[in-house]
Order: sequence, then structure tokens, then C-alpha cells
Amino acid sequence: TIHAAGALDNTGGTIASNGGNLSVLANRIINDSGTIQHAGAGALTIDAAAAVTNASGKMVTNGALTMTAASLDNSAGTLSAQKAARFTVSTGIANRGGALYGNDGLTLETSGGVDSTGGSVQTAGNLTIDAGGQLSNAHGTLSANGAHGTVSVSAASVDNTAGKLTNAGDGAMSVTSSTGVTNTGGTLGGNGDLTLNAQTLSNDAGANVVASGAANLNVTQSINNAGGTIYGGTALTINQAGATVTNNGGSILGGADASLAVASLANAG
Repeated sequence: TIHAAGALDNTGGTIASNGGNLSVLANRIINDSGTIQHAGAGALTIDAAAAVTNASGKMVTNGALTMTAASLDNSAGTLSAQKAARFTVSTGIANRGGALYGNDGLTLETSGGVDSTGGSVQTAGNLTIDAGGQLSNAHGTLSANGAHGTVSVSAASVDNTAGKLTNAGDGAMSVTSSTGVTNTGGTLGGNGDLTLNAQTLSNDAGANVVASGAANLNVTQSINNAGGTIYGGTALTINQAGATVTNNGGSILGGADASLAVASLANAG
């Protein structure tokens, strides 16, 4: 256990342990361009009352990783666990160009936003993201790569512009936004069932919202699928009486059953 009453500054340094568990506790933890490495099979615990900064740094473990902090900056950094990883961060997570990985499952919880622009958030298990603010995955990757994983994403808004928000497994995938989901030029979907809840959906410019199983789009106001593809392998349901759908140059397809009941549909081209 490493315990600092004030700040722990490991900038450019190395903290390494072969023990069963490693705990790093401080008011603030600075690991910019540094390394915190845990070779044990137990848990790596990172606990900061204030900020954790890991810009271009590495915090890695052969076991599980648990982080609790007021804020997290992992820009161009790596936070990786060979077992499950959980990040509980009060005000927000910055992962611009960074990598967050938990082999056996990955959970991100914050009352603020998650900025993973150009970043990677991946697991071979279940992926859960619960953000009170915006989730940005523009040009990034959010994925569950296991055979039977699930994906649950909830945020005030979701920006997946030219990004990948995917589930390679056959488990359920849900994406919920209290406002809108932007998937312009992006890919959103998986090999299981997909449920998308939002006020608006932008799925234009070659974008894809797809499910090998059933796709249920609960979009209450508008869907822009101009030049995009919406597909449900076993069923496709878009039943929102107040929604307007623009499908000019796009495709809305069901591999089996398809149900579309909306206020208006523009389908030119």
C-alpha cells in the first residue's frame, strides 16, 4: 500500500509490485508519462480524493483494476486490467487518444461526461458506461469483443461521429440518450439485439445502425438516415407516432419482420 496525505507525483517514474494486491491512495495522483505496474493476480486499487492524471502514462495490472477519483485525465494514456476494470469518477473522464481496457468486464461511471475522442474503450466481457453528461466517441472505439458480451451505454448525449460503438458478441446492446445520438459516418450495433432510446438520431453519411438480432429504435422526435443504413436481422421496429424520418438515399431494412409507424417519412432516391 502506498498512501500519501497530499499529492503523489510519479511523473516519468515507475511504481512496480509483484505482490498479491497493490493500493495507491492519495489526495491527488499524477502519473503523467509514468508507470504504475502490478504483476500480481490480485487487485490494483487507485483512490484519489481529487484528480488522477495519467496523460501518456501507464497503469496496468494482471488482476482487477478499481479506480475512484473526482476526475480522470487519461489522454494518450493506458489503463489496463487482465481481469475486470471499474472507474468511478465524479466529474468526468477524459480519454482523448487513450486506452481503457478490462479483459473480464469494463465499467465507467460518472456524473459528468466521458470524452473518448480518438480513444479506445474495450473489453472481452460486458461493457457498461453510465455518464450524466455527454459521451464523445468521435473517431474512437467503444466495444465488447467477447462471444457473449453485453453493452449498456447511457449518457445525456452520445456522439459517435466516425466512431465504432459495437458488440461483437450475441448479448444485448442498449444505447440510451436523454437527448440525441449522433452516428454520422459511424457504426453502432452488434451481433445480438439492439435497443436505442433517444429524442433524435443522426445516422447519415454512410453510417450504420445494425443488429444481427432485433433492432428496436425508440426515437421520439427525428431520425436522419440520409445515406445511412438501419438494419435489424430478425426484426426492425420504429414505432414512434411523433417522429419524422428522413431516408433520402438511405436504407431501412429488416431481415425478417419490419415495422415502421411514424409521423412522416421522406424516402427520395
